[in-house]
Amino acid sequence: RFIMLMRKPKTDVEAALLAEKILEGNTHDVVMRVGRADLLSNLDNWGLFVSFSDAGLIVDAISIMRGSLCGVNVPTTLLHGVIKSIGTDRHQFNDGFELTGVETPYPVLFGGGEEVRISMMIGHNMFALPRNERARGMFTAHAGNVLIPDRIRVNTAHVIALYSEEALLSNIFYSLRLKCGADKALVVWLNTTFGVLTVLAKREETEGVFTRLNNGQWKVLPVLDVCALDSDVLKRLNDVFDKYAKTRFRRIPEQYGDDPDPARLSFDLDFLKALNPSIDEDKAKQCLINLYAKLGKALRMWMGENS
Repeated sequence: RFIMLMRKPKTDVEAALLAEKILEGNTHDVVMRVGRADLLSNLDNWGLFVSFSDAGLIVDAISIMRGSLCGVNVPTTLLHGVIKSIGTDRHQFNDGFELTGVETPYPVLFGGGEEVRISMMIGHNMFALPRNERARGMFTAHAGNVLIPDRIRVNTAHVIALYSEEALLSNIFYSLRLKCGADKALVVWLNTTFGVLTVLAKREETEGVFTRLNNGQWKVLPVLDVCALDSDVLKRLNDVFDKYAKTRFRRIPEQYGDDPDPARLSFDLDFLKALNPSIDEDKAKQCLINLYAKLGKALRMWMGENS
């Protein structure tokens, strides 16, 4: 059992009384009961089971990781199952390259401010000079078109994953190379509510809404198995990406709640219809709206906006 205290006890006596209530099952605090199988399948991060103040939302996240998405069932796998490489971390980048404003064969995305996390489509903002031959080879081997963040400040990020038409390295983002030609499909997945919820559920919380996933944590993140999709589905997902590539979504917490971002709802619905064109759109829409309400409430509580 995982117990989430909604309020810290003020005294030792209050803490002892609360412990008795928890043991008796007589408390209003959130209690998450987890079976052995789920514990063993999530050994990388048991934080999943206390990732949100709403236990129902945690159950939703686990269901998504198993491939159940508002009436659509999809294949899922761990990220390392669909990628060939995950690029460089900030230390490797800083040790191997120096920045320049002069054009070189080594375009990079430098920095991770809000301005580069507003829409899914991105390009280089600097160029680099390799410090040695090893760094030159590193760029050749690891520059990629899909960029995923090492650190995420949830209250200023608008999207999770980025796509570049040119292969890049970055000091803040990991550059992915996929085993199949499904770059855009993976970016779409990671930016749907299903992808966002999975990332948040598996996050490493470093300071409030400032979170991270290092490259090892990304590799074991459950994702849509984009390499198992047929060509028609991939084409439809590519079309979804192209439609929303430059859409300026609201900040992530502002996308959810009782007044969700219209672009968010449209994007998620188009994603589900790309997976299954015959889906019951009304039921899917209601499922998403219910999910948005729960996620919005959990995000506001996490940020300390309500109790």
